[in-house]
Amino acid sequence: MALSIKYQCTVLIIACALCNSCWSCTIEGNKTCGSTCDYTDWAYDADCRRLSLTAVPRECCMCQTVDLRHNQIAALNDGDFAGYSDITYLDIEMNSMTNISRFAFNSNSRLDTLYAQFNLLTIIYTNNFAGAPNLRQLFLNNNSISEVERGAFDGNPNLEVLFLSSNHISKLYSDSFQELTKLVYLFIENNSLSFIPDDTFKGLTKLKHLSLGQNKLTNINSQMFEDLKNLRTLKLFSNRIISISLPDELPNLKHLDLFDNALKNIDNLTCFFDIMNVRNRRSNNHNLEVVYLAKNPLNCSCHLEPLQKWLIDHKGFLGNHQRSNATCYDSAKNATIFLQNENTSKICPVTSTTPLPLTTTYLQDENVDVFDKIVMPLAIASLTFSTIAFCVITVLGVLRFRNDR
Repeated sequence: MALSIKYQCTVLIIACALCNSCWSCTIEGNKTCGSTCDYTDWAYDADCRRLSLTAVPRECCMCQTVDLRHNQIAALNDGDFAGYSDITYLDIEMNSMTNISRFAFNSNSRLDTLYAQFNLLTIIYTNNFAGAPNLRQLFLNNNSISEVERGAFDGNPNLEVLFLSSNHISKLYSDSFQELTKLVYLFIENNSLSFIPDDTFKGLTKLKHLSLGQNKLTNINSQMFEDLKNLRTLKLFSNRIISISLPDELPNLKHLDLFDNALKNIDNLTCFFDIMNVRNRRSNNHNLEVVYLAKNPLNCSCHLEPLQKWLIDHKGFLGNHQRSNATCYDSAKNATIFLQNENTSKICPVTSTTPLPLTTTYLQDENVDVFDKIVMPLAIASLTFSTIAFCVITVLGVLRFRNDR
């Protein structure tokens, strides 16, 4: 019996050496490390697709990439990838997976990229991926995630790309991403968020692309984005936003998508469109190239003139994209569209069959402007004319008096 076991181990060791894929071969009860998957590129790539697998195969290999797509693995359990100590890339999408254990990746310190989208995951637990501290890219989109627990990404300080799109997330915590100081891409679009705490993105100084589109957000305030000095793209499309304010200091912001919201005015965004900020007379250092404001019921007033001029000046960037055609809401005509081209009629003052009311501030500014430019010059001219006429009449009167004498 002893010889038989020794003989089996010898055969397994020789087989492993021949395939150049195994670092050890062990027998655990009746389980042996096998070669379920197909290996390519000197056994560094394991192709395990469409094998009707119900569990992670126990391979004794040095493979660096593992493709487990299109199987029937319902969950990842503790230590499922213990035999894959060299793995850097794992694709386990499309498995109808409902759960990933907190300790599924405890022995995978080299794991760099994890694709787990298109499954049925419901909860991301605290420290869910802490066993993979060097994880840089994590794709959890297109699942059924309704909860992301506090500290879900604690233990993943090197994460640069995080996809949470197309789930059922309705709540984020102020510390949801606090350790992800290297994060560059964050996508949380197509969820059920109606509120985001002000400190949610605090410390994400390297973040360049943030997408919060297709949620239920109604108010966006500047405190939410104060630390995002390197932000280049901000997508807030298809929400219910009625009010928005952004920090003045977003010097790298180039793409702002507010398409399909409920904005009636953009007064708090004036500094992003004015060549010279009229309110505080300081130069505008913003570099916006693309702004999408179509499908917002904007009130037509002179406050929109900077936007109209900006649209004309940036036509080269915007092209004819339907999202860039801002619309002025007019209760009489439903909507009056002004396109970004040189032939656009001025919207200041607004001319329409039913003039829209202007704000009190604007009326005051307009009256001051009219007084300075029209009333005052006319008054001065009238006074001057009256003075000259009086002098002429007086001189003529004196001359006539002398002649009469």
